[in-house]
Amino acid sequence: MDMTAVKRWCCANIIWPGVALIDDNGTREPPSPTCHDAAITPPGGVFIEFMEEHWLVVIAVTMALVIAVGAVLWVHHMRWRRVLREQLEAGHIDREQFERLR
Repeated sequence: MDMTAVKRWCCANIIWPGVALIDDNGTREPPSPTCHDAAITPPGGVFIEFMEEHWLVVIAVTMALVIAVGAVLWVHHMRWRRVLREQLEAGHIDREQFERLR
């Protein structure tokens, strides 16, 4: 994989503007505003702004989803174990198969 294009982009857009802002050649003038001009709002920018402003809501919704998925997986796992135990008690599988599938 050729990373030359990525390296060029990083140099042109990150490294050289950063060096230009840091290296003031002894002058006391403020740095040029090349990096600080107002930008066009990218697609999806409104959603990102909402997430930044309401981060507590985003965390609460994320935690609720994770807990819900965990509960569903736990119920599924417990049902699977119950079915295996019933199969063992009915004699359809032996103890070795029960231990392997559990």
